[in-house]
Amino acid sequence: MRIVRSSEQIAKPLRGGLLTGAVSIVLVVCSSLIAPSLAVADNHVDTRGQVMFNILIGELAGRRGQLNVATDAYMTAAELTDDSRVAERATQLAVWGRRWGDAEMVGNRWLSLAPENADANQLLAQIYLETNQTNRATEALSRFITHSPDSKTAIDEVVLTLMREADRARSLAIMENLANKHSDEIEIKVAQARMALSLGEREEALKQANAALVLDPNNGSALLVKAQALGAMGKPEEGIAAIRKALDADEPNLELRLGFAQLLVDAGRHDDASEQLEVIYQQAGTTNPDLLLNIGLLALESKRSDAAIRYLEALLTTGEHTDQAHFYLGRISDQQQEYANAIQHYSEVRDENLYIPAQLRSAELFGIIGELDEGRKRIQSLKNVISNQAVLPQVITTEARMLQDAGDGQEAINILSAGLKDFPDSGELLYSRALTADANNDSAMLRSDLTRLIEIEPDNAHAMNALGYHLADNDIELERAVQLIERAHQLIPNDAAIIDSMGWVQYKIGDNDAALKYLKQAYELLPDPEIAAHLGEVMWVTGAQDEARELWNKALVESPEHAKLKQAMERFIQ
Repeated sequence: MRIVRSSEQIAKPLRGGLLTGAVSIVLVVCSSLIAPSLAVADNHVDTRGQVMFNILIGELAGRRGQLNVATDAYMTAAELTDDSRVAERATQLAVWGRRWGDAEMVGNRWLSLAPENADANQLLAQIYLETNQTNRATEALSRFITHSPDSKTAIDEVVLTLMREADRARSLAIMENLANKHSDEIEIKVAQARMALSLGEREEALKQANAALVLDPNNGSALLVKAQALGAMGKPEEGIAAIRKALDADEPNLELRLGFAQLLVDAGRHDDASEQLEVIYQQAGTTNPDLLLNIGLLALESKRSDAAIRYLEALLTTGEHTDQAHFYLGRISDQQQEYANAIQHYSEVRDENLYIPAQLRSAELFGIIGELDEGRKRIQSLKNVISNQAVLPQVITTEARMLQDAGDGQEAINILSAGLKDFPDSGELLYSRALTADANNDSAMLRSDLTRLIEIEPDNAHAMNALGYHLADNDIELERAVQLIERAHQLIPNDAAIIDSMGWVQYKIGDNDAALKYLKQAYELLPDPEIAAHLGEVMWVTGAQDEARELWNKALVESPEHAKLKQAMERFIQ
């Protein structure tokens, strides 16, 4: 969880800096463009007609998904008129179509018509970055910062953009050049430090944070980055002490205190973090909904449920962020197994980003409390209102999981199979059906679905691990099992489940030393009863029976009904 600055950041994803990725093109005829007052290059009526004709062609082509036709039409119109809005639309279309040469040409046309337009410079910067014109990209980004109404927000967008660049050295160099050009703006020094820290350059981050603090010794953002850098370098107390000193000098600085609380949470110092959250609550009361939401989420992250409930219920009284408050109050009730209360909170959520997960979990909870029919009815209602078809596999897998948990594994498989007819390449559905097939002892379906999933997603480590573990656990195709699990481990080296599989497959092929190494590592990361079952078995067969018995007994206390753990103990302990 990262600190939220405003309600807009919760309600929808952050605007990601420069325009990137695929964009759905839905062009609507813009009456403000096709108007009698449209400026043309020579003020000739015939030219105006040509401009209007090309705009209409562009709009119609856009509606039909004919991106190249729309781009060509708007580029022609942009040459004929001095209206910067036409050049802007032409530039956007060329970028969406990745026609970088055309985009650069018409983008400069737009800039010549509106030289102080921040958006024009922002889009041109993307074009230059895509075409490896580093110096021009730097100049465009500099103009973007200069002409933006809020330079701090603009700098944040620049950082987000550069962070996406594959060439880390180039990103850092551009940021350094921008900092030199805007040396009087402390925000860019802070941004430079934050970016360096994100890229793992801890010493550089500390250097730039200190440079920012030379300009303003009490700058909260710089102090936080400095503390984070020192923490990453193994010196957390030095940074924490500096922030405490700043807070002593400026106690009402709630933004700094909130950042400090986040820092403490990240460091696992939950008691200290709770103290800071309570100070913020007492000082801000119900006057700042954004702060209430943030401290509620931080309290939840600190596993301080009572405090989180108090802050989030206070947030409800403000009338702001009510969807988020209900969602997280529902999650707390869910974790505390107060299912009726959780359902009530989830049912109040209307926010577009939270609505589907809230309704899906609400449906699952009806299944848990024995009202499966009501849960399925809610799933069906959700299917009827979802406009984004890409979400449907998630809905289908939820319904299947409800059925499996209710003991109707065959109907769960039927639901997933029907979904795969509509979404044959859905990794989510294939993975879900494979796990359901495993629970229903259908090994053929499990192997078929996971093999198909790996064909579709060659780097899906979890699918490789699941298939490799199944093969190893059943002592079949052990060579293939080793290959699959080793590849999964290369992709996600610190995943406890995959490390467990690494140990288990080594045991199956007779390398007990390697098996012990991996299984001990897995258990340290995650003291799970199944990992305990595996580790105990290898300990037992290698002569460490007392250690195995002790491990199993400890795991059994925490998970007395775990089938694999009990089976392992029954096999070896008479």
